[in-house]
Amino acid sequence: MHSLLIRDTRARNYVQKLVCDKISQYIDHFTFLFDDLGNDMFCINLVNMGDCREVLQGLIRFYAKELKEGIAPENLKHFTINIYSQAGDYNEFTVLSDQKKLGIHFRTW
Repeated sequence: MHSLLIRDTRARNYVQKLVCDKISQYIDHFTFLFDDLGNDMFCINLVNMGDCREVLQGLIRFYAKELKEGIAPENLKHFTINIYSQAGDYNEFTVLSDQKKLGIHFRTW
């Protein structure tokens, strides 16, 4: 049971890191989209991703990294997240509607 828990934790951490790294790589490889065109919007489509917790945590990790690198909050990239799942499924992005819960998420980073 213990090794199963460790494996699940590693998989969750992997997805968080993957989300953060892929956004950073995209910005690095396609700087002209952001610098030359003045675009600061990303669109991410999530299809059947369960509760989307790892994706939200990856986005929080990305924002935390950007802030640590000295990016001013008003200069952070914007995201449009489209979630496609079964009707009524819960996802972690609902935390964005509750500022207290959102604060708890950010304090862990």
